Amino acid sequence: MAKNAKDKDDGYIPLMDRFKAWWEGIEPEAVVRAKSPDQATQPPAPSPAAIEVDIQESEGPLKSWPESRLSFCRRLWGEEFEVVRPGGTEFAVRLVRPMALTSENSLLDLSAGLGGGARQIHKELGIWVTGLERNPELAQHGAAISKAKGLDRKVPITAYEPNKVSLKPASFDGALIRETLYAIPEREAFLTKVAEAIRPFGHIVLTDLMLAKEVYRTDRAIGAWLKRDAADAAPDIVGSYAPLLESLGFDVRVEEDESDVYHSYVLQGWAAFVDGMSRDDLDRDFVSRMMIEAEYWVYLMRALQAGKVRLIRVHGIKKP
Repeated sequence: MAKNAKDKDDGYIPLMDRFKAWWEGIEPEAVVRAKSPDQATQPPAPSPAAIEVDIQESEGPLKSWPESRLSFCRRLWGEEFEVVRPGGTEFAVRLVRPMALTSENSLLDLSAGLGGGARQIHKELGIWVTGLERNPELAQHGAAISKAKGLDRKVPITAYEPNKVSLKPASFDGALIRETLYAIPEREAFLTKVAEAIRPFGHIVLTDLMLAKEVYRTDRAIGAWLKRDAADAAPDIVGSYAPLLESLGFDVRVEEDESDVYHSYVLQGWAAFVDGMSRDDLDRDFVSRMMIEAEYWVYLMRALQAGKVRLIRVHGIKKP
């Protein structure tokens, strides 16, 4: 970043163009030509892989949530919605709406994050939501936001460990689990506890990242994604959850591939983010954080586009 916009004549391509090229898997010159056809004869530019990243965290899973990452991801996925995952609050509300719950009902959200989705569910549908979040840092921030909004009773957010979570039997009318199960080793034991906490005729809706085929467990692209996700992540195979929920007493009404929707949420988030960047943003720390987050999503989106990973939605109703 030693050069500026005035230096284009020497073959330099701005970082935002190089980032777009890296993200899309194309040559940076193609981005320049698309923006300005008269620059088609420009000299070769630096490889997008040459974008330098300082933070060592890029070599392993993205586990911690320092303030720099929290601020970045809130900006990426929707600052005003207080979320740190694709789809904002829109996806959360859409997943819960078919449960047909009201202000007389209670919902257990086991993937609460900062609680933005849970608070929006309460706002739009009137449901009392108990938010649980695996990451203690996110849970702490989420609890503070709920308290600041006067929602610490109607939408409390607390941290939990899946293998130690204690849930009162038959205490909820619905449960929501978003993109979480694939990183929980003891999934069946965990879902058994959740099932016991749901009242008869209550609902469970889960979305999870799953492998299209068993053979993909050893796929290098899948390995690259999981290396940056969680050390204990081991996605299940598409079709695994319906029989498991049936065995736990649910009538599974929906098992649907939501990969295209999820893919569009991710692309929309990153497109809006990149378009909203200014030159003032591009200090070294910001660029490093951007590339680390983007690296994770590039690996996942390429696996999704190749059909190796799918995002599956399952909706079941507990039998009496």
